[in-house]
Amino acid sequence: MTVRYPDEQARRNRLLAELDRILPLLVDEDTELVVLFGSLAGGRLRSTSDLDILVVRTDNRRPAQRMDELYRRLEPRVALDLIVYTPEELEEARVNSSFIRHALENGKILYDRSKAVEGARKKH
Repeated sequence: MTVRYPDEQARRNRLLAELDRILPLLVDEDTELVVLFGSLAGGRLRSTSDLDILVVRTDNRRPAQRMDELYRRLEPRVALDLIVYTPEELEEARVNSSFIRHALENGKILYDRSKAVEGARKKH
């Protein structure tokens, strides 16, 4: 169910508060990269916007298991679209998915263990 807020600023405040709450829960010894993308990252917020987050983890469990574990850990309080890849899956998606390329190129890096994405951006 989509929750509508009275105005975009109220929605922005709620999303940012939730992001502050969940970011420490996303980052652990398996986390390589966390990127915020979508309307909040791009400044195109609407009253129905959600959090869109890409997470790269060195966790070789099946994709559904990785997602389930993170959703249980986070217990999101707002609508959350979470994409979880291994580093190898991310490289494949970077080549094959314009959606993922756009998220990486235009998103906001919240955590980058190796600074690899930041370095790649500086080269362009």
